[in-house]
Amino acid sequence: MPLLEIAMAFFTVKMKANIAINTNMLEHLDNIKTLIKFDLINGPYLTGSFLTWIAEKQYHNTVTWLPDDLDIVCRSLTQLNYIKTILDPLASNVIYSNWLGSHSTYWIINGFKIQAFVHDVTAADRLKFADITATSIASDGYNLLYGQLAVLHIQQKKLAYINHPVVLGNILNRYFKYIDRGYTDHSKTSIIMLVNLIENHLLTSDNKTIAVTGHTSGLGLAIFNYFNFKSNYNVIGMSRSNGFDLTKNIDHIVDTVIDNNCDYFFNNAYVDDIQATLIEKLAPYTCVITSGSMAADTSLAAQEANTYYKNKSIIDKAHRRIKKNNPLPMLLLKMGYLENYPDKEPISYSTVLNAIDFWINNPRVSIIEMDNLNYAKNFPNVQWNV
Repeated sequence: MPLLEIAMAFFTVKMKANIAINTNMLEHLDNIKTLIKFDLINGPYLTGSFLTWIAEKQYHNTVTWLPDDLDIVCRSLTQLNYIKTILDPLASNVIYSNWLGSHSTYWIINGFKIQAFVHDVTAADRLKFADITATSIASDGYNLLYGQLAVLHIQQKKLAYINHPVVLGNILNRYFKYIDRGYTDHSKTSIIMLVNLIENHLLTSDNKTIAVTGHTSGLGLAIFNYFNFKSNYNVIGMSRSNGFDLTKNIDHIVDTVIDNNCDYFFNNAYVDDIQATLIEKLAPYTCVITSGSMAADTSLAAQEANTYYKNKSIIDKAHRRIKKNNPLPMLLLKMGYLENYPDKEPISYSTVLNAIDFWINNPRVSIIEMDNLNYAKNFPNVQWNV
């Protein structure tokens, strides 16, 4: 039987029960070895959580989690193109993401994801880059090569941090993924080191990427123009005018922020309580700055008829709740009337921008409140809860 037919026959196996999934996971590895020749020195070679799962099975009777993909490291674009010629015909979907400029490509084959990317180092050198030692494993399909202390940490199901260039969402997502898989962070040493690293990155990194919702008018436009003028910021505007419609496709915004490894997400545009949903979805991946409102503090926020007040209260509470357990910095800007209400003695956009600059340099601040001066005039007949 031709090799391609063998591969197609294998990938049509459906993974349903846990026992079948475990069996088919190993068959995935067996099959990929018949398709691609791996080499720990010259590449390509295997890495990632799939290998952690295999290693953990050697030391623990029960492994309750399953790997979500199989990672292939290529030492050159030529190697990656070679893998493409093999996997493209087998895939129901091929996604080119170019994550961190690595030409990364995903193949979805019968619901399972295989990823390949370019990193021109030997397997031994790559393991020095691992951020969580539980992932410090490489393989040529037969032999496992372990990074520093990886076996000990897998035996103990312990997380330990190794210095690594930070990618905000990715590094924290991996940390919490392994917490969910039953690994422990003794004395919280890893998360403390990660938070310190992230704060240092935010303060010292030369180039940052930010995304802004509602960037074509009002405060969103002011934020977009202010950071777009700075030479060290790459700014992504998100409005209905360029295909980012909060009323139709929130996931498009979420995916764009994550795929572009945004350092900051300005959760600015107001549509019902969607800002609260975006906080929930993006706080683990990027630093979320949310345009809130003093309206959340009024008695009207508890009344069904006053939708704006009620939604701003939901957004306010979402920020406070998620911030308590989220290691990435978050900011809620609680504001009254802005420049688009000139008759209300408004807060200037420059005041808001100065507050954002202050927070960028002081990321442990989580709420900044800006008052309108004349409450009796600007908020008649409003009862304040706080």
